Amino acid sequence: MRKLILFAILSSGLAAFGQTLSPAADGHILRNQTFVFLQSDPSVTYGGQTTYFNYFQNLYVGGGSFTADFDTTDGKATHYNRELRTIIEFDISSLHVTPGNFSATLSVTTDGNFYPEAPDPTMTVKAYDETPANQDGSITQNDYAAATGAALGQVSMDAKNFGNAYSFNITSALEDDVHNGRTYSGFVLIADPRNLNEISLVSSWEAANLGEQGKPQLVITSVLPSISVSFSNNCSTVVGTTNSLPVTVQNTGQADLVISSVTELSDTNNYFVADLTGFSTTLAPGASSTFHILFTPAAAGSFEARYRISSNDTSHNPYDFDVACTGTGAPTPSLQVTADPCTQISLGATETLNVTLKNAGTATLTIGGVTKTADPSAVYSLNLAGMATSLAPGATTQFTILFAPTAPGTFAGAFQIASNDPVHPTTEVDVSCTAVASNAPEIQVNPTAVVCSGLTPNQPSAQVITVRNVTESGGDLVLASFIMGGDSVYTLDVSQTKLTLHPGEQTTCTVNVLATTTGFYQGQLVINSNDPATPSVTVTFACAVTLSGVVTQSVTIPDASGALLIPASALAAGAYNSFWVTDMRIHNPGTSPVPITLYYLPTQTVNTTAAAAGFTIPPSATLAIPNILKNLYGLTSGVGMLLVVPTSPASAHLLAVSRTYNQTANGSYGQFVPSVPVSGFIGAGQTSNLLGLGKSAHMRSNTGFASGANGAVLTITLMKGDGTTLGTPYAVTLGANSHNQLSDIFTYAGASAQEDVFAVISVSSGSAFAYASVVNNDTSDP
Repeated sequence: MRKLILFAILSSGLAAFGQTLSPAADGHILRNQTFVFLQSDPSVTYGGQTTYFNYFQNLYVGGGSFTADFDTTDGKATHYNRELRTIIEFDISSLHVTPGNFSATLSVTTDGNFYPEAPDPTMTVKAYDETPANQDGSITQNDYAAATGAALGQVSMDAKNFGNAYSFNITSALEDDVHNGRTYSGFVLIADPRNLNEISLVSSWEAANLGEQGKPQLVITSVLPSISVSFSNNCSTVVGTTNSLPVTVQNTGQADLVISSVTELSDTNNYFVADLTGFSTTLAPGASSTFHILFTPAAAGSFEARYRISSNDTSHNPYDFDVACTGTGAPTPSLQVTADPCTQISLGATETLNVTLKNAGTATLTIGGVTKTADPSAVYSLNLAGMATSLAPGATTQFTILFAPTAPGTFAGAFQIASNDPVHPTTEVDVSCTAVASNAPEIQVNPTAVVCSGLTPNQPSAQVITVRNVTESGGDLVLASFIMGGDSVYTLDVSQTKLTLHPGEQTTCTVNVLATTTGFYQGQLVINSNDPATPSVTVTFACAVTLSGVVTQSVTIPDASGALLIPASALAAGAYNSFWVTDMRIHNPGTSPVPITLYYLPTQTVNTTAAAAGFTIPPSATLAIPNILKNLYGLTSGVGMLLVVPTSPASAHLLAVSRTYNQTANGSYGQFVPSVPVSGFIGAGQTSNLLGLGKSAHMRSNTGFASGANGAVLTITLMKGDGTTLGTPYAVTLGANSHNQLSDIFTYAGASAQEDVFAVISVSSGSAFAYASVVNNDTSDP
């Protein structure tokens, strides 16, 4: 079957790295070593661990080489060592630069409590740019004494409660630290509440210092453009006709993107042409523009072309991409039929049903005739006036079916349309319409489906159901019974419900929801009445009860050995009128309850944060959530991954599986997607294989990739069964916890169509999981 095709737009982000320091043999703390503060240990041992409070107290009392004064005239002594690069390490976990603003989220690796007995102190955070002329291999007190005038910006923050975002003002784009030899330093001045002394916590790195290798703690990158290209790589076109493939170019950077050229690198059969009409060659940050690739096959078969976009994006210049299309046989007509649904009518009235005929093919459609094939009660008639018998491709026409009942009831009828559609020379149209007596009541229930995903244990929720008699001139609606079924968390309250409704009247009933434990709960309320057409109405309930609701939070995996990833899930339309949903099941085979966090990681996204819900799974129990993207995360559409993370213990052994499927009138079809242990991802320097790939005129091979918390850079190389390489290796770059799926990997690799092929996945950085799926290209396989 054809799997849901996922496309990811790769993006890059800014990173910041902290330093860790430790004391040397003579007591000096040097860069690129580890110095650990352990508040539970009262001893001061420079060779290993030390108490945070006692360490600074020793600095203050002992002086010596660990004490220096920034300003001898301000009456304050600042504890500082010229070789001390970080006393308390702080990391920048997010960084975003635009002209005029520098934002950073700071977190300090202590308990955030400097002097518990004192009022909350504040800290002043400064971002300081030292020019190359002043870089002499060390940061001294004189450097920081001049920081006020040269600082990029400064802001005060709470010295106890970190994790907040602090913004610094800058006036223009700044040069890159690593490539241009500049030094960006940040430091924190803490007011000592005992004696008003300042304690300086310094973090810095100099690219020009002694040729040492390292990574800066504060990185401010230049404002640059960034190109992103998206397009559909799946087209089937009738020979002799033209298919237009849109290619959208977006500037995801922070400066204007200038497109210098779009060129065709290869097109063996000359079936592809780039149409740049209306395409903008200069894109402001965030802007996009679209050009089209026109595919006009002169023969049947699979065809490929490669294009190149040249721009001022220095990281992706040029940007090459491939398109692959299929030419199909001679033009043929195709009949598509849609009919109006029946509505309930009263005796003596006549209902008109419009039936629309459309030629969805590529050749002229000829309608041979329309005949009635079933009407045992003689309540249907045809009106063919105005119906065209010849339709050009894309054209439509109509005829009508008249329903004129003589008695109440539901009546079935059938009609047959003859045409020159070679696949369906005759097409059946079935109808089933209902008539009621003129004094019949008509029930309306709202809503008929209730979804609640924000509940927590012991949190009551009242769901109100409205029932109305919508007839205007009929009789009274008598509500005969209300029957509540499903999980025991649902209880029905009809104490205020009116059981007889005159025309136009309405009433309500209440379904109360109260769960004492987390889980997913389903219920059904059946309302029976004297409506002759709809004597029974069912209201469904689907409520997820989580530990603290569904919230957006950082994606955290404390132990990869327990985390499980479902690499693909969907609530989205697929090919040929299919619509895919995903059911999820998580089982705890252990003897103790296991709390978990369940994340939704959207595709085409760097997922450092994500929507998360917490559950506790009892021993030997299964958490089952049907249509999880809707019923838990409240989505109306989406494609992405699902991440299961045990939290206590983080290494708990769980089992997880999902089913992504399409529901039809004749049942459902789809596939199970099993979970993947995050600990089983392949890392830098490792390889993995995907077997059984192939490509022909009727099938292709899709490949998908998932990355770990540090993203991944990998290549996929196609190999023949004898071990020789096909095409060229194709590179894939993924951000943190990201997903990407490529439709027809043969096209991306520039490989010829053949079977018995395997792929070698090589990871150069980060960690990743890869999968493959062989699917058909025809309409029987959505």
